[in-house]
Amino acid sequence: MKARTRTALVPALLLALLALAVGGGFLWEQRAEEARSRADEDARVVRFDAGQLRALTLTAHGDTVRVVRAGAGWRLELPRSAPVDGAAVEAILATLADLRRRTALPPEEDLARFGLTAPRLRLTLAWKDGHTQELALGDPLALDGGTYARAGVGPIVVLARDPGPALEGRFLGLAEEPAPSR
Repeated sequence: MKARTRTALVPALLLALLALAVGGGFLWEQRAEEARSRADEDARVVRFDAGQLRALTLTAHGDTVRVVRAGAGWRLELPRSAPVDGAAVEAILATLADLRRRTALPPEEDLARFGLTAPRLRLTLAWKDGHTQELALGDPLALDGGTYARAGVGPIVVLARDPGPALEGRFLGLAEEPAPSR
């Protein structure tokens, strides 16, 4: 092999190795992102298409608040009938969509240990096709801000954060009497 050929071959090989390294790194990152996305989707507690939702009902501390879809918006049905701010309902839906489980617990018969026999908050989602989905929030975890929860008859899970105060505040805010106009 001539010296001139060797001189040209070395940079070409180095460029080929560099291209392989960059391509391999890109492929590695793409697969890692897909794995993160799957893990995030698997951690979702409530999966739903907001467009298929017909009604939301929250029961907490003996109070029940129910909103139902009314055309393109929402309407308060319980404790009284009244229009509601669609942005407030969207905030509730965003809170639900953001719920992630940190861990699922082994099957447990004693729901009372987790505050799920009489949950502090019960949320029922009703779909246009007639089926419902329930989410029960049990006792909060004192140390890290999580809470025990159970979707339907599924496993007891630990949520990464406690959505109870936000959900309760938003729902009860919908049910408050409007301020009198002057």
